[in-house]
Amino acid sequence: MPGAKTGKVPIMRMFGSTKGGQSVCCHVHGFHPYFFVPAPDKFGKQHLAAFRSSLNNAVVNDMKNNRDQIVDAVLDVCLLMRSSIYGFQVNIQAWSHQCSQMSQCRKEHFVGLFWDMY
Repeated sequence: MPGAKTGKVPIMRMFGSTKGGQSVCCHVHGFHPYFFVPAPDKFGKQHLAAFRSSLNNAVVNDMKNNRDQIVDAVLDVCLLMRSSIYGFQVNIQAWSHQCSQMSQCRKEHFVGLFWDMY
């Protein structure tokens, strides 16, 4: 999956300690935050590019301050089967550019915008 070529990138910081009690901090690069959305019944691989583009445009347009000039807020999307308490269902997995954009991506009105298309 392509990541950001310029600007800020997410870095996950993990804290812990060694067996000897020494505190440690690990900076994990290359992590991209993601979320899952249940896919509509007739949603297929042929819809992924349009879904990604529409979600990306909605997130970028809703940014109150885009001082980092982010163009690709939604890096990639894919279809996959996931298990829930209701059984297996098809889900869309979407990767975001930064953790701060996750709430924008998850807003119900963003995701709800696209179901009328399918």
